[in-house]
Amino acid sequence: MHKSSKTSKSKSTSNLHETYITPNVLLSIRDKFDSKGWEIIDSYEHSTFQRYCKMMAQLKSSDKQNLILSLTDRFLKIDQDQYDKYLFFSVKNLFREVMFSKLHVLPLIAPNDEGKIKSSTSVAYRFKGDKIKSLPAYKGQNIKVYDKLKDLPITLNDGDIILLVDDFIGTGETAMSAYNYLLEIQPHINPETIYILSLISLKTGVDRLESNNISLYSSTVLHKGISDYYNQPELDQYIKLITEIEAQLKVQNKFKLGYGQSEALISMIRTPNNTFPIFWWSKKPNESPFPRD
Repeated sequence: MHKSSKTSKSKSTSNLHETYITPNVLLSIRDKFDSKGWEIIDSYEHSTFQRYCKMMAQLKSSDKQNLILSLTDRFLKIDQDQYDKYLFFSVKNLFREVMFSKLHVLPLIAPNDEGKIKSSTSVAYRFKGDKIKSLPAYKGQNIKVYDKLKDLPITLNDGDIILLVDDFIGTGETAMSAYNYLLEIQPHINPETIYILSLISLKTGVDRLESNNISLYSSTVLHKGISDYYNQPELDQYIKLITEIEAQLKVQNKFKLGYGQSEALISMIRTPNNTFPIFWWSKKPNESPFPRD
């Protein structure tokens, strides 16, 4: 639920370092937060709102500020308490299209991430929860959830399928790695029985998996934030502006335009590095509204 702290605007702007935000830009930021239901807290220096304002103040250019405001229109922020809603849609899509006798659910984890705490484990556990069991399509289904790939039974019955689950699919690299690792440690498995489910996916990752004949079910598929939304000459102009912003922030090459040049506009429990770095890159003295650290 949206909450707004009604402290004075002078106090909110006074918390900024040397500010380059005009009153009109500050009003636009407030309007963005209001329209998206994002919490506005003026008095807390490290609130998302204050960090967003400080991020904008660093840009020192109305063209760059206007671009970030425009990208914010399409920015998707998903809090943990919203995960079930997105999971429901993904599961309903799967159940509508795939028939099975038993569903084996596993967290999607690449081999180099084994033993780490990953968000995919949280998504897998939600298949045990009461909320998802309230879905009419879920009732009567034979579903087993496992912690690790190696826990999967050596022998599967006809009609059994395997579901690797995660909250986010970006470039598809991690998903491909997990898929191949499963086949490596369980070579008896028929690849056609393996499916992937994610709450949110990038079109880049969807295309990559589909090109490898891997079925992916996701509630929402996101396109590139600049390249897929603008035509020339705006496209080149906006890419140039965001490139200048990332140079100013001293973003590492592999993260420019987001990891894999994904141009993503999303923040979840942790902001994916596929998102434009301006929204999460927090190497001092830079400020960002959705830091990963």
